[in-house]
Amino acid sequence: TAAIEGSLRRLQTDYVDLYLLHSPPTELLEQGEVFELLARLKRQGKIRFYGVSARTIADALICLRDPDVSALEVAFNLLDQEAARELLPLASKHRVGVIARVPLARGLLTDRAAVQTGSYLDDRTSREQAMARRVALAFLAGNGTRSMVHAAIQFVLQQPQISAVIPGTRSVRHLRANLQALEMPQLAADDLERIARVCH
Repeated sequence: TAAIEGSLRRLQTDYVDLYLLHSPPTELLEQGEVFELLARLKRQGKIRFYGVSARTIADALICLRDPDVSALEVAFNLLDQEAARELLPLASKHRVGVIARVPLARGLLTDRAAVQTGSYLDDRTSREQAMARRVALAFLAGNGTRSMVHAAIQFVLQQPQISAVIPGTRSVRHLRANLQALEMPQLAADDLERIARVCH
């Protein structure tokens, strides 16, 4: 409650369109009390919609138990497609928006192919496995017009259950490169099949 009141003061507004909890502990989500508080803030008109930026896909699945959750933010990219197995179809069924974070795999899907922020994706995928997949996906940027950044962003946006993608941007140059992905032709069906074989 204190956090939302502070946000409203700083933003000089009466309500927030979408309020996301950031990486709450699993135990907090399982208890469910936090969702009751968010629903109360929604009834009071201080937030229009609420959701969770979940640490794990398992945490995101817990959030779907609450019928008023409107959005989930999860890691999703060419190298980490765990969300596609169960979460994306369920979120679509419940009409919950999905925001994809780390679409560039914290830098592994850029021209530098190096982790630039935080730790690597998670404990499920070793760095060696991720780098091997990255090499196998080089064909996506092989024609000289599309970069790996463009391909990575396009891949996420081509998933029908994804509502928005939030790539990291450290400069105006990064921002322009990210936006160019919207101007490129979509990845072809052959490309998507090849990606599925590499990242099964």
